[in-house]
Amino acid sequence: MAEGGAFMTVRICCAFPFLTVALLLEGGCRKTPAHPLKTSEAVRPPSTPKSVEFFIDQNPHEGTAQGDLFPDFQDYDVDLKPVSPGAFRGSVLLVDFWAAGNALSMAELPKIRALYDKYHLHGLEVIGISLDPDKEGFLRYLRFHPTPWVQYCDGMSWDSKLAVRYGILHVPETFLIGRDGRILARGLRGDGLNAALETVLGEP
Repeated sequence: MAEGGAFMTVRICCAFPFLTVALLLEGGCRKTPAHPLKTSEAVRPPSTPKSVEFFIDQNPHEGTAQGDLFPDFQDYDVDLKPVSPGAFRGSVLLVDFWAAGNALSMAELPKIRALYDKYHLHGLEVIGISLDPDKEGFLRYLRFHPTPWVQYCDGMSWDSKLAVRYGILHVPETFLIGRDGRILARGLRGDGLNAALETVLGEP
């Protein structure tokens, strides 16, 4: 009896990691402390200035529904330049929460790139907010796979102040913000995002 019990325990423990991988690939990456995001090989980043942690509204999750004025923040992007959603007022802004170590995020990345190329001259801007836990690895990834839009990463994964502030529980997650700074839609991807941009910006 004892031997059978021990065998069952080992069998379950060995099978569990495969269940974890299946859940990540099929359902995206959700906020689960036991399953951290994977990142690319690390490289030492340049020194970063002290962040300017300023928010219009400090109440978590407030102002993140459709029609709300998107809460602003001011910080530094991965190129050490100031970044703030409010600086894009007058443009249509896509705020994209993602991770280079997440399969669904990586599947969406070329689609966002195609939409950026299609609509950028018509007023579309993008801010990428990485929830990768290894900032050095994320910087290495961007070195070989740069994006033409702003990227932010503090290396804190689900504990990132922006993930907490905006109530992010999974990636990818998006906010589409109108020219007036109000949220037009949340969670759009692929064809749905393309349709929304075509409605707001018109067919190029």
